[in-house]
Amino acid sequence: MKKSTVFISLFWIVIFACTTSCREEESVFVGDMPEELLVPGSNVANLLFKTTLNDGSEDNIIDGASCFSVNLPVTVIVNGMELLIEDVAGIDRIEELFEENDEDEDSLEIVFPITITFADYTEETVTNQEELTAFANTCPEENSEDDDIECVDIVYPVTISIFNTAMESFDSFMFEDNASLNDFIENLNEEDIVNIEFPITLVLTDGTELEAQDLLGLEQLISDAEDSCDEDDDNDFNDDDCDDCTVDLLEEVLVSCNNWKVNKFQVNGDNLKNEFDDLSFAFDQDGNLTASSDTQTFVGTWSAQGDGNAISMVLDIPALNAFNLTWNVNEIMETPGVAKVILREGENNILRFQDACTNGNGNGNRGNDALDSETVLVDGEWQIEGFTEGDIDISDDFVDYVFQFTDDGTVIANNGTEISGTWMLQNGPLGITLDFGMSQTLDLLNRDWRVNVLAADSVQLSFAGTEESPSSLLTLSKQ
Repeated sequence: MKKSTVFISLFWIVIFACTTSCREEESVFVGDMPEELLVPGSNVANLLFKTTLNDGSEDNIIDGASCFSVNLPVTVIVNGMELLIEDVAGIDRIEELFEENDEDEDSLEIVFPITITFADYTEETVTNQEELTAFANTCPEENSEDDDIECVDIVYPVTISIFNTAMESFDSFMFEDNASLNDFIENLNEEDIVNIEFPITLVLTDGTELEAQDLLGLEQLISDAEDSCDEDDDNDFNDDDCDDCTVDLLEEVLVSCNNWKVNKFQVNGDNLKNEFDDLSFAFDQDGNLTASSDTQTFVGTWSAQGDGNAISMVLDIPALNAFNLTWNVNEIMETPGVAKVILREGENNILRFQDACTNGNGNGNRGNDALDSETVLVDGEWQIEGFTEGDIDISDDFVDYVFQFTDDGTVIANNGTEISGTWMLQNGPLGITLDFGMSQTLDLLNRDWRVNVLAADSVQLSFAGTEESPSSLLTLSKQ
């Protein structure tokens, strides 16, 4: 094995050094340097040094700075509640408290004194907020380049042997953490002949483990991973909550409940939540979406793609334009008794769904009362309340018609003379196909209509348009 070869080489180096020392002559290493030796100042040494620097970005919700971290435990007061933060779970708890109430102004106070640790593991005691702010102002701007490599971590322990040719000393060290290994690499000098025991395991931010068999492999793996992730060196604690999210997980969570409520909805600074409190949202695995109340149902589609923090979700509900954006899936929260899906678009737009299936109160306790299209249409007689082709209102051409839908797929239009046609429901998304044959007036109805709104006494249909026909909007109302 290469490792054994290296240790044999080091053994002969030591023997040679001792022999020449006995002759009171300067020890000189003759021959090619073994490939496994870590040379101070080399590229691989520099990569190791950067990988072992202290990452100060994980606790930015507390200190607002990425170039140092607050030593835990630390006591903070969040929105008036005192918390002892002992680990990452405690940091996440701060964010949960910030998100609990959207009406208040979030606040966080640190109970001083605290100790902060910089990238090189030097420490400072901070006695008040003014001192902490002064230290934070020395950090680089958010998301600017820094020295630490955060996209890959070393799995410890790591064993390193060192022979110092000037002191003629040989030592072996086992490193258990970044701080000790970083200090070791920083203090290497040209007289040190350094050998690392392989293999060494590395882990990426997504949990993937890689194994380096030698220095060349270690250098290549760290170099490849160096810029492979978002190091999240900003103070936005909301932008990294979906590291483990997948489209499959999103679908599983959404489809598992047919009663999602709008728990928060802000677009361009406007709070729209109260406008949609009466709606219950249901998502299916085929990409269909309904938003229903006791009196009406809005029909649309949803789709998602991507992975981790880069999952985009497109909502398309023609009659509810405020929802129709390409959202970023910011977080999928599953806790006992409640689930939330948080969507963001840009800096100002946020949409949060909360399920009302398990706890009965996602700001409403209705089940999914989506109306049955077929049952609605066959109940009673209908008139055309509105009909536009492009920008032209042609409703008056149909004012005398009364329509009767039957459960056998027949539809009768009567304006003193009965004209028979057919109708058929379509799924994915929900739609209705109308066909009145060659009737010169009613042929404008011969289309595959998409159901936008379905209510007990009103149905709104839309036609997207083609090169030959303009888009259309058709509203039927029950007599």
